[in-house]
Amino acid sequence: MTAEKVQPHHLARKAIVYVRQSSAHRVLHNPESRALQYAMRDRLAALGWSEVEVVDDDLGRSAAGGVARAGFERMVAEVCLGKVGAVAAREVSRFARNSRDWQQLIEMCRVVDTVLVDGEAVYAPRDGNDRLLLGLKCSLNEYELDLLRQRSLSARHAKAQRGQLVVAAPVGFVRDGDRLEKDPDRRVQEAIRLVFDKVAELGSARQALLWFHEHGLDLPTRRGGGEIAWRRPCYGRIHRRLTIRRFYCRRPDRPRRTFAERFPHPLRRYAHRTRRLSEAHARTGLARGGQPAARLLFHLAMPASVTTLLRAIRDLPLPSGTKPHVVGVDDWALRKGRTYGTIVIDLERRRPIDLLPDRSAATLAIWLRREPQIRIVARDRSTECARGATSGAPTAVQVADRWHLLLNTRQMIERWLARVHPRLKRLPPVVAPAPSIRRTHEARHRRGQHLPPPGEQQSGPDA
Repeated sequence: MTAEKVQPHHLARKAIVYVRQSSAHRVLHNPESRALQYAMRDRLAALGWSEVEVVDDDLGRSAAGGVARAGFERMVAEVCLGKVGAVAAREVSRFARNSRDWQQLIEMCRVVDTVLVDGEAVYAPRDGNDRLLLGLKCSLNEYELDLLRQRSLSARHAKAQRGQLVVAAPVGFVRDGDRLEKDPDRRVQEAIRLVFDKVAELGSARQALLWFHEHGLDLPTRRGGGEIAWRRPCYGRIHRRLTIRRFYCRRPDRPRRTFAERFPHPLRRYAHRTRRLSEAHARTGLARGGQPAARLLFHLAMPASVTTLLRAIRDLPLPSGTKPHVVGVDDWALRKGRTYGTIVIDLERRRPIDLLPDRSAATLAIWLRREPQIRIVARDRSTECARGATSGAPTAVQVADRWHLLLNTRQMIERWLARVHPRLKRLPPVVAPAPSIRRTHEARHRRGQHLPPPGEQQSGPDA
């Protein structure tokens, strides 16, 4: 079966080995997995390919769809140009763990007749059975990723409910298993103690901050890897150390051992992001869309996946709607060429307010009856819209919107020109006057003398 799927026209083009690991931690600590992926070059050589290219630009990048993958995009571009006879990976899950990227790759390989190769088999996307098998593998890979994520979150929540979850030790403490102990570094302890002493002495966090700046003293902070770094203090860092407290229960019979104060203003309960960051994600997602917003936020040092942006948008409170008085009604393609609905737009505020499931007059009339305050309905020339507007809002004025007015004007001009075009062609050509006669006429006209237009006889003795 493998020999039948690999044809000479496949071998005439180059093959690509796609190498990917989902995180920097795996790149550093799992070199054997990377070596097995590079070994796919030998499998392609055994199948008959002489030109094999390795694409390893996406090492340390997840295929779940949250980050941009330059290597994957370059590989798909090469496939689209018809330069690739086979794309190979150790497991097909290396290509993508989301349906969008996976289906894009499969469809492009089907169009240009490129086979997919993994450690077990060769798949021809033009074969219906292979395409079905690849679709099932994609669904299983995506489900496996979601299942692992759900198990991890459930374990974290269970540990947090028992009071044993320590995500990162705050500055001044170190982790000892599931417990927190004071940092043995005396300099760190003295710096934290100095913060509390200066706040108690000067009366406010801002005065303590100014004192630290005046004396050029730094405060400890923790980097991403857990190391202590000394940096210039800011107001937020001092304020958080003073306002958020964590308590430890010494009674062994209690199920929960640690208790932390809530910080309701910048954070919600169990939130992993501040309110400000969540709002920035939601606004960017609304303005740019899912995937473009994810790429933009990655360059702005606020990375977020497409699913995170969608969740942030769903968490936004609905705007306090005011009753519309001027609405526009038009068709809306739920699936272009297949399914159409009706979109209703508030023309005063220029925003969509509802999407009706079909284009029938009855559905539009029912919606308009729920909004008796509507005075003007802008619509196209559809009879269904006309009947729905007349039945649902009989007192409203029906007008054509600007786009349809321009469309109607253009169509009327085109019909008129098509009707009179034969007569326009029979008109005699317009002969322009000689340049010298026209200049003489214009000169005398400027001097106030009357000169008949060119082509007319002048009466009088000089005639």
